[in-house]
Amino acid sequence: MADAPPPDDVWLEQSRMNGMLIGSITWGIFFQLTAQCLVSLNRSRGGRMYQIPMGRKLALNAYVISTFLLATVGFACNARYTQEIWIDRRGPGISPTILIQAEFDFWINRLAIDCYYVMGWIMDVLLLHRAFVVWNYNPLVVMLMSSLYVSTVGTSIAVMVFAQRHAIFSHLGVQLAYLSLSVSTNIVFTLLVAGRLFAIRNRIRDTLGAEYSSTFSSVASTLVESSSLYSFFGIIFIVSFALQSNVQNLIFLAISHIQGIAQLLIILRVADGREFDRRAATLTAAGHSNSIAFTPPTQVDIMRRSSPGEAVDIHELATPRENRRGRRISDERDAGKRGSFLSVDSRHRKAESSEDWSGTGASTSHTERTEHV
Repeated sequence: MADAPPPDDVWLEQSRMNGMLIGSITWGIFFQLTAQCLVSLNRSRGGRMYQIPMGRKLALNAYVISTFLLATVGFACNARYTQEIWIDRRGPGISPTILIQAEFDFWINRLAIDCYYVMGWIMDVLLLHRAFVVWNYNPLVVMLMSSLYVSTVGTSIAVMVFAQRHAIFSHLGVQLAYLSLSVSTNIVFTLLVAGRLFAIRNRIRDTLGAEYSSTFSSVASTLVESSSLYSFFGIIFIVSFALQSNVQNLIFLAISHIQGIAQLLIILRVADGREFDRRAATLTAAGHSNSIAFTPPTQVDIMRRSSPGEAVDIHELATPRENRRGRRISDERDAGKRGSFLSVDSRHRKAESSEDWSGTGASTSHTERTEHV
C-alpha cells in the first residue's frame, strides 16, 4: 500500500470518472431531445398547430444538427481520453492522476474542448436572436447582448490558445472569466426576455383579459425553467473552479450538454408554434402598448370575404356602433308599425262607436213614435 496515491488524488480520479458518467447521461438526454426537435420541425403540416416558414425551419434544423454533431464529437473524444487515462497509458510510474492533470497534453482532449466551445458560440447566437426578437431589436438590448457575446467568444479563443501551450486547465484565470461570462449571458438573457414577456402579459391582461395573456406566461415560464437549469449548474461549476475543488470534474463534462438541453426545450416550443414572434413584439413596442385591438369585420370586409351567392347577415356581423344604430332603426320601424296599427285600430273603433250611437238614436226615435201613437 506504499504506492497508493494520497487521498486528494483518489478523489480527483473518482470525480473525473463520475463526471464522465454524468456526461454520458446528459448526452443521452441531449440525443433524445435532438431527435424530438427534428421530428417536430419536419413533420407534415397536418400534424402541427401552424406551418413554420421555410427559412426559419432550415435555420433551426441547421442549429439542431450542428450542435448535436459538435456535442457528439466532444463526448466521443472525452470517452477516448477516459480510456487512455485508465487503460491505454496507465503503467508503472504513470497514474491516472498525472494523466488527468496533464489533460492539455493530449490532442484528443483539446479537440473535445474546442468542439464544446464552438457549440457554445452557436447556442449563444440563439439566445441573442430570441432576445432581439422579444425586444424588437431595441438598440440598448442589442448592444448589451452583443458585447457579452463578443467577450465570451474572445475568452474562449484565449482558452484554446493556452490549451495549445499545454497549460494546466484548472490554473487558467481566463477559463474562469469565460465561465463567468457564459453564465452571465444566460442570466441576463433570462431576465431580459422573461421581464419583457411578463410586462406584455400584464398589458394584455389589463386590455383584453386574463384569458388572452396565458400564452405569454407559459413562454416566460419555459424560458426561466430551461435557463435556470444551466445557470444553476454553471454557478456551481464557477465556484468549484475558483476554489480549485474537484467538484468541477463532476460538472465539467456535462455542462455543455446541459446548456444544449436548455436550448432544445425552447426549440420544441418553436416547433409546436408556441413562441413569441417579432409581430407580437412590434404590436407591443413602447408607445404602442394599447394598439392591440380585435375589432369585428366591417361591411366592406364582409362583402370582400363573402363568396358570390352566399347570404350574409350584415347586421349580425357589423361593428358595435352599426349594431346599435341598426337596432335603433329597427326599433323605430317597429314603433312605426305599432303606431300605424294603433291608428288604424282607433279609426276602426271610432267607426264602430259612431254606428252604435246612430243605431241607438234610431231605435230611440222609433220607440218614442210608437209610444206617441
